[in-house]
Amino acid sequence: LEKACIVLLGDISPSVAVALIEQADKHRSKQLIEKCFEVIDAETDGALSADSLTRLTKESLKRVVERSQLSPSDEIMIFRAVCAWAEAECARQGDNSPTPEKKRQVLGDVFNAVRFPTMSVEEFGEVGRCKLINCKFFLKLPHYLFGSIISIVK
Repeated sequence: LEKACIVLLGDISPSVAVALIEQADKHRSKQLIEKCFEVIDAETDGALSADSLTRLTKESLKRVVERSQLSPSDEIMIFRAVCAWAEAECARQGDNSPTPEKKRQVLGDVFNAVRFPTMSVEEFGEVGRCKLINCKFFLKLPHYLFGSIISIVK
């Protein structure tokens, strides 16, 4: 039955692939999980902007955004996806006007999956306007980005 379902799914949309991840996990369907991630990896932008992503558990969100196989058109897509999820999670918790600190809190270590060093200056400007990153992070970023260059120059 599992194989028949996977064949029937054929070419699933990124939104459906995201929505099916947790069900595939629940039913321990390795083939379906692989199919979902295959679609998510191939159509990353569609998956990251899907409404179904905001309904995932934190653990499932983390599994999606930490994948090295993701191929977003821009790194900011991952940032926007985790921000949208944080907004939805805060609403589920009854907070319809969450502060940046609250969003950051609900994201926890999922926030670390965002690859800030690969962002363009324009993308990083958008990150700064969202206020999810504190001043300490901004001050440490040049060292993180150029640390190896700085140590070579010394």
